[in-house]
Amino acid sequence: MLQLPDLHISDNIQLDLGAATCLGIVGVITWAYLQLEVTRSGSGLPLPPSPTTWRLWGHFLSSRTQVFTSTHCCEWIGQYGPLITIRAGTEKIVIIGRHKLITLLKAAVDIMEKESEALADRPRMTAAVEMLSGGLLLGLTPVGDRFRRMRRVLHTHLQPKVAETYQPMQMSQAKKMVIDILDDPYDFHNHVITYAATTIMKVAYGKDTPTTTADPAVKAVRRSLDRSHIDLRPGTFLVDVIPWLKYLPWYNLKFKTGTKQHYTSQLNIVKQQLQSNTDVVPSFAKFVLENGPSYGITELEAAFLAGGIFGAGFTTTSSAICTVLLAAACFPEEQAKVQDELDAVIGRHQG
Repeated sequence: MLQLPDLHISDNIQLDLGAATCLGIVGVITWAYLQLEVTRSGSGLPLPPSPTTWRLWGHFLSSRTQVFTSTHCCEWIGQYGPLITIRAGTEKIVIIGRHKLITLLKAAVDIMEKESEALADRPRMTAAVEMLSGGLLLGLTPVGDRFRRMRRVLHTHLQPKVAETYQPMQMSQAKKMVIDILDDPYDFHNHVITYAATTIMKVAYGKDTPTTTADPAVKAVRRSLDRSHIDLRPGTFLVDVIPWLKYLPWYNLKFKTGTKQHYTSQLNIVKQQLQSNTDVVPSFAKFVLENGPSYGITELEAAFLAGGIFGAGFTTTSSAICTVLLAAACFPEEQAKVQDELDAVIGRHQG
C-alpha cells in the first residue's frame, strides 16, 4: 500500500495560511460590496450602468487607463450609453457623455439643463486641488464663498463690454502674426504662441513688450499645464482614492512644488511697479491689486486669478489657431468654403 508522507505544518505556517485566507475572504467581500454599491445611489435608486472592474480601487489607477482615460470613457459610453457610472475607491462618479442615438443624446442634454444647479460643483480632487494648488485655481475651486468672490472680481475684466476694449490691441497683434507667418510659414507654431502670449500678458499683467516662447512666464505656464494634464487624470495619485494620505508628511513631500511661487512672481512685478509710483499700464493684475480688498480678495487669490487668465487664454487661443491652420493645410479645397462662411457671418469690414 502506498503510504503518504506525514507532512507536519508548523504553527507559524498555519497562522500565515489562516491570515491569507481571511484576507482573501475580506477582499472578495469588499469587491462584491463595491460592485453592488457602484450600481446604487445614496437614495437607494439604481445608477446608470457601470463597466465591470476587478480592482478594489475602482476603474482607474491602472497602467491601462492612466494615459488614455478619455479614450476609455468614450469606449464605455459607446458600449453602455450616454450615462455611465464609474468608481474611484468608494466614490461613485456619473459621467454624462454623447451618444450616436439622438434620443439618448437628448436625454443626457436634458439632465445637464434641468439639473444644472446640482451639477454646478466640482468633484473633490485631493491631489490637484487641495495639495498642489491649495484650492486657488478658479476652474477647480469648489462652489462656495471663495469661488463666488473670485468669480465676481474676474467678471470685471471678462464681461462683453470690457472685452470690446481689447479689440484694437488684439487686431494689431493679429496683423503682426499674419505677417510673421507669411514671412516664415514653417515656424507658424511659434508665431501663434507669440501672438497669444503677448495678447493675454497685456490683458493679465499689462506687459507691453512681445512675449515669445522663450519668455520665462510662457515656459513656466507650459510646464504647469503639462503637469496639470497629468495631475487631473483620475487615478494618477492614490490620495484621490484614500484622501487621508495627505496628512502623512512623507507622502505630502511629493507635492511641495513651486506652483504658488510661479503665480505670485508675476503679480509681484506689477506690485513693485505700483509701489515705485511708475506709470503702470492698465491690466487685470493692477485692478485686482488696487481693488482686491473691496471684493474680499487676498493677494494670493489675486495672483492665482491673474495667472489663471494667462494660462486659460494662452492655451485655448494658440491651440484653436494652430488647429485651424493645420486643417487649412490638410484640406486646401475647403478653404474657400470656410472663407465664404466667415464673410457671411462677419464680413470683411472688421478692423
